[in-house]
Amino acid sequence: MIKLENTGRVLARQVMVEVELPLDVNGMVGIRNPARFKTTEEGTCQTFRLGEELSQPIFPDSEVIMEKEFVRDVIHMDNQRQPILSFTKRVKVSIFADEMPAVRAVLQVSAVVHGWTPIETMNS
Repeated sequence: MIKLENTGRVLARQVMVEVELPLDVNGMVGIRNPARFKTTEEGTCQTFRLGEELSQPIFPDSEVIMEKEFVRDVIHMDNQRQPILSFTKRVKVSIFADEMPAVRAVLQVSAVVHGWTPIETMNS
């Protein structure tokens, strides 16, 4: 689950969150569709986006919770049906809203697994 808080003074009309999730998060996990695999220098991860399901803007001083279903004990294979052995080790989150610069964060899996992990630094 991802909780977005609008701490600004204007409506956030269009919002999208992109997540790069390691394949091993306290055990092998898989994201329900739509999700895709991405190979980086660090290894392979799953990526997915949230935001299309929002039917209203996020008002100033309000929040919205978005979620994606995942399953445990998944075996991940590459295109040749070989097990993927190299996994990313961190969760990467990018938040986009209207015309503001993107908010990006790299989070440790252990922090994400144990509860809400605030992203307070805004950078592009």
